[in-house]
Amino acid sequence: MNSVTPSVGLEKPGSGLVDLSTPNLYRSGMAEETWVVFSDIHSNLEAFQAVLADMRTIRFHRMICLGDVAGYAASPKDCLDLLRTLETDVLQGNHDFAVVDDEILFDMSGPAVTGVRYAREQLSASRRDFLAALPMVATHGKLQFVHSSLDHPEAWTYLRREPEIRAHFAVQTDPVCFCGHTHIPGVFHLGSGDEIRSLGASGRIELPREGKVLINAGSVGQPRDRNPDACYVVYEKAARTVEFRRVPYDIDAAKERIIRAGLPKITAERLSFGK
Repeated sequence: MNSVTPSVGLEKPGSGLVDLSTPNLYRSGMAEETWVVFSDIHSNLEAFQAVLADMRTIRFHRMICLGDVAGYAASPKDCLDLLRTLETDVLQGNHDFAVVDDEILFDMSGPAVTGVRYAREQLSASRRDFLAALPMVATHGKLQFVHSSLDHPEAWTYLRREPEIRAHFAVQTDPVCFCGHTHIPGVFHLGSGDEIRSLGASGRIELPREGKVLINAGSVGQPRDRNPDACYVVYEKAARTVEFRRVPYDIDAAKERIIRAGLPKITAERLSFGK
């Protein structure tokens, strides 16, 4: 798993939490683990910086990025370099994969392909190698993580409809799983009666103790739930809660950077509307 020295220090040694200014101090067996989970940065430096600033105001033990660092917006290099200053696990998203492999380009929209090709131009060989080596799934304790779906993660399935969500739950072996990819935050629960229901997509949500839960962390750099604010989640293991945190950022600066880079106008415009 890719993990590097952090620059986001939130707590001092002796506080009971990991000092994120010191490398290699994450502990996998903490009873009171709190996770920060974020996804789909998509080269939006302004949004990513705002989210990291918000993270400095909360307490947590571990963090993971669910992929799609690259694509769409104008700062793939800066976002990847900033990500690599954090001691965080990182998964591979479909745009990260497309930066290093042509296989799925024909499935992508025009603006997405343009963003991938721009990222290829901006990223050095060593940075592309980093993206190529990222895993698609991760497991920590009884938590599972994936960019798209645990049901054939390499197929990059969007978990938006019940059949796809049910197929995911069929291979989810642990009580809680986190995903991204759709850019739409939400919590889905599979109960003992085999019924799938939505538990919400905002604020702090208490998770059921039985069944399986799938949490979509939304998107840092390109939200699509008609809320333009950057999104990430905080999961508290002991309390069994997830909090969706929305973070305003300088959207105009992000849009200006996209236009200045010669990327599609729609890539900039959609940021204002969260879609």
